[in-house]
Amino acid sequence: MVVAGFNVIGSGQRAFVGDQLPYPIGVQLVDSSSRAVSARRQVRFSIVDGGGSVSDTSVTTNDRGYAYVVWLLGLTTGPQHLTVSLADAPDVAEQRVTAHAISLDVAERIVITGATAGNIGLLVRTDEVVRTYTLAWPDTILRLLPRSSEGTWEEITAFTVGHPPVAIIRPWTDLVDTVRVEFKAPIQVPFVIWLTTDFDTTAVRARHDLQWLDWQWRNQMTGLRVGQVRIDSAPGFSFNCGQSTQPYYDPTAINVFYTTNPSPFACDARVIRMHATHPLTFAEGYQFVMAHEVGHTLSLIHATDPLNVMWPQSPHQAKLTTGQIYHMHFHDWGALNSVLGRRAPGTRNCNLGASYCPAQTFAEW
Repeated sequence: MVVAGFNVIGSGQRAFVGDQLPYPIGVQLVDSSSRAVSARRQVRFSIVDGGGSVSDTSVTTNDRGYAYVVWLLGLTTGPQHLTVSLADAPDVAEQRVTAHAISLDVAERIVITGATAGNIGLLVRTDEVVRTYTLAWPDTILRLLPRSSEGTWEEITAFTVGHPPVAIIRPWTDLVDTVRVEFKAPIQVPFVIWLTTDFDTTAVRARHDLQWLDWQWRNQMTGLRVGQVRIDSAPGFSFNCGQSTQPYYDPTAINVFYTTNPSPFACDARVIRMHATHPLTFAEGYQFVMAHEVGHTLSLIHATDPLNVMWPQSPHQAKLTTGQIYHMHFHDWGALNSVLGRRAPGTRNCNLGASYCPAQTFAEW
């Protein structure tokens, strides 16, 4: 059977400049009737422009007439080309293959805080619904949230294990449908612990509560860590929500008052009341009381799942949903934004009363 040409597989793919195409470039030998030619032949792959490279310039077809190479794009933005030809049949017309190289400068940048250093670029298509992408680091995923049935707008929400979610809303275009992900350090949340009575014992209690809070944040992949902690005294201060806390107050941190009042309560994004002398202080199952109250300062309301840390009755468990994690990072009123100013106002799109809160429908991790 005489080879008349090639069927090309994988032409038209996109990737960042200098990156490997998502899928190999393949060709199949065909005759004049477009039937596969199974004879083993040497196929040449030659870069025409763009400065890239292929995994092999000469490949022997398999028993079904296929040959494949991996294409690493060059650093030239725009269309890049390679040609496919038969080494022993110059009369067979060579086939041109096209790929599109996208500049990192035009890609949307998404910053995900986390312990991993480095950058990664992904192609994100408008015709895909919620999908999980496995990135270069273990247990790191990117999920897409469709914002309208027409696909005109789409919100990209990126979640990484132990790191907070990041989202960006923008219109998709035909030429720039890329996401660049950058990793930074986790968010360190500062606390000031105010001791009103039995200072030594209550300080131990506070460290115990913060330890379990930090464990819960790590285990539930919130992207938060207990940051700087200052333990100070407010001797004899009988704290109640709504009253002035001066001079026992730090506007740049979450303030936790340990008092003789047995009822823990989050007053607002900056102030929590904890019980200093409760008999169940160190009892198993009650270690997440602070995690629950801090959840309120981060904008979370009570949950209906008994296993969720925001379940309104004690003892509290540790679980959070991805929707809750998203909410605490993107809510205007929550402590991360109203106290620490972690995100610019324009990026906070998960406010109380909003009819649409991205990621709220995600299942438990």
